[in-house]
Amino acid sequence: MSESVSHIRFVVPRFPDTSGGATVVENLMAAFRQRGITVDVVSIYPGSKNQEGASPTGADDVVTVLEREDLHRYPVSISYGPLRAAPLALFKRWDRWRRLSALRRTMATLPANSVVIYTHVLGKMMVDESGFERSPTGPLFVGQHHSSFASLDDEPWLREALPKHFADCDAFVALSDEDAASFGSLLDVPCVAIPNPAPEGRTLTTQLAKRAVALARFSHEKQIPLMVRLFAAAITVPEADGWSLAIYGDGVERPQVAEAVERSGMSTRIELAGVVDDSATALSDASLNLLTSSLEGFPMTILEAACSAVPSIAFDCSAGVRSQLENEAGYLVHSQNEDAYVAALRGAMLDDIERRRRGENARARAERYAPSRIVDDWLALTEGSRRPHRATTVVSAPQLRS
Repeated sequence: MSESVSHIRFVVPRFPDTSGGATVVENLMAAFRQRGITVDVVSIYPGSKNQEGASPTGADDVVTVLEREDLHRYPVSISYGPLRAAPLALFKRWDRWRRLSALRRTMATLPANSVVIYTHVLGKMMVDESGFERSPTGPLFVGQHHSSFASLDDEPWLREALPKHFADCDAFVALSDEDAASFGSLLDVPCVAIPNPAPEGRTLTTQLAKRAVALARFSHEKQIPLMVRLFAAAITVPEADGWSLAIYGDGVERPQVAEAVERSGMSTRIELAGVVDDSATALSDASLNLLTSSLEGFPMTILEAACSAVPSIAFDCSAGVRSQLENEAGYLVHSQNEDAYVAALRGAMLDDIERRRRGENARARAERYAPSRIVDDWLALTEGSRRPHRATTVVSAPQLRS
């Protein structure tokens, strides 16, 4: 079956990056290559890791479309000021045309027995704008959305963009059966569920350190200031003496997170640890992994922690979270019940035996997401989606204002 697919191309918003979505792509790339399949990436914007060195997958594997994100993502008057707006607007149009032309040529090099996986509709919008049209025997198109269906309420523009730009896809992949059914009501495309793959080669922790960690983007749906408050409340009892929290990440809400730490009165026990490229490093001496998100898809941080036998505590905010933590493979808290979260967190900190038991349950549950199993699901999907293609419809992506 895998012989029918010779090449897989991911089209992603940014890569390589420290985000969960980019981590999923890295894990899948490694697993596909183990099957002898050629894999590469088209990244719309540069990934954050580009600033720190070569891609972990190799520099030749990634083509970046718009290297000047500051120029192309926002109106130039915002990025550069009104005085420079006029001349830069002309350069922006020329540079965008040049790079979209290169993208169209890059897409045209794909062999017929290849698959293009659009991990976000932004990638498909860019390919549509380039004018690329696949032939009737051209590559398969598979769309994705790396969050729950409920996340569309947070970004209403997606309700129009997804059915418009994924209309010619041969399949759409959601992260859970529940989400696949919901996306199926929006998209006229076969929708299936394939969860994220687990990382390989993780070292088990001893869970003896009184240390909790969190790995998250500092954005509103992650609710990191809330996490700070809940952790501070949980450690007020003498029995929780010695417990600390390291929060890894960064983002637009960093000022609010820093303020929450200061207000908590626990700044000596709650650390903003910065961005970490390798989650295994952050988890190496952790005993708990915390999430306080109001929205999630199939969070990689839970899966990464589980592979090291570190149990997670999270609100029941999506089917993807639920599927990883149910049956005591962690601590699943009724959505947004803050008192219940504090109780679960405190209970986990004070009961070493129960915490280790749930960590082992998490590790055993993570085996169902082994990369080899997830790749089998992907290859079965591509085999079932072979010819004939859905009709290709060229749709112009909305232009950003200059």
